[in-house]
Amino acid sequence: MRLNHLLFSLLFLVFASETAKAQTSTTTSSATTSNKNIFSSNNISASFTFGGRSDFKEVSSDEKEYNSEYELALALKLNAENSVSFYIPFEKELSGAYEARVSSDAKLSHTRSDLFQYKNMNVSFKSSVIYPTSETSKVQNEMVAGLEFGPTLSFDLNKYLTGLSFTYIPRYKRVFNKYTVDRSGDQLTNQSVLQFFVANYNFTERFSFQSAFIYVNSWRYDGAQNYDSYLTVQELSATLTDKVSVSFGVETSASLVNEERGESKSVQIFDKNFSEVYGKASVVF
Repeated sequence: MRLNHLLFSLLFLVFASETAKAQTSTTTSSATTSNKNIFSSNNISASFTFGGRSDFKEVSSDEKEYNSEYELALALKLNAENSVSFYIPFEKELSGAYEARVSSDAKLSHTRSDLFQYKNMNVSFKSSVIYPTSETSKVQNEMVAGLEFGPTLSFDLNKYLTGLSFTYIPRYKRVFNKYTVDRSGDQLTNQSVLQFFVANYNFTERFSFQSAFIYVNSWRYDGAQNYDSYLTVQELSATLTDKVSVSFGVETSASLVNEERGESKSVQIFDKNFSEVYGKASVVF
């Protein structure tokens, strides 16, 4: 595992180095500003999100699950078009072992904004290096690293309805594992194509509603395609201050095929067997 620890350390050192530059650049002589990117404290931001989620099973059920969740994000604006960000989520299981763990993998990302504009469409591009921090990736799947990249197409629909926008995000994800099977001997997934369809409506200055549909195609190392899956999200958000916001929502995720019977299934916005309710608050520093 030395390789992936070294890779992540180098990436984090790059991010830390750029952050240090941003903090010290205010001492740079103004005579050099025409030739260099000068950073200020406004170019560095951080956010901390905390909340919880639960499924819809009966409280008395042994299968009932609920967790507390935490997310840390750091961002550094390099210039008007380029930024670097680091993201890592955590969770604590509250219905059984009360185990605290990293819930999914950390990402170090670069975003190139305003890559292309045409009428009400704006295109940006995001690429990420994924480092295995979750127990599943590190231990069960023995993941080394991953890559994810793709454009973001944003559409301003204000001319149709004030406050309305739509975003389409296709992403290609490739992970690299030490072996092609996990510790249980099951074939691992190494390639995925994710498509995000997101409609957002700001119906007041501080309140908004977001509806998202995410469709996932994935393939294993042996070339076989997994069953297609999806995630739907319905979320209501409120901006309390310039730095604090809260949101509440329902997520539903499932395969589009009944794995036991091989029958096709339809997309469900709510299903008590697969849906979860969540709430969270975000603070920007």
